[in-house]
Amino acid sequence: MSDSLLGSIIVTVATGALFLAVQTAEKAFSTAGKYPPTNYEFNILKKAGYSSEKNRKTIKDDFTTYETIYKK
Repeated sequence: MSDSLLGSIIVTVATGALFLAVQTAEKAFSTAGKYPPTNYEFNILKKAGYSSEKNRKTIKDDFTTYETIYKK
């Protein structure tokens, strides 16, 4: 009797841990690559000749549009 109770507790804990692991992985995949450009990235664009405020606004708008369309 105690063996079956211990076994059911182990199965319950393992199932809960698996559920949390899958949930964490899904959250990581859904948010991967969805962040605004950093100052370092803007400096690279500036060196490449895209230093105007218009270019900076266009890039930020593209990220906002991407997040709006693909956000779930």
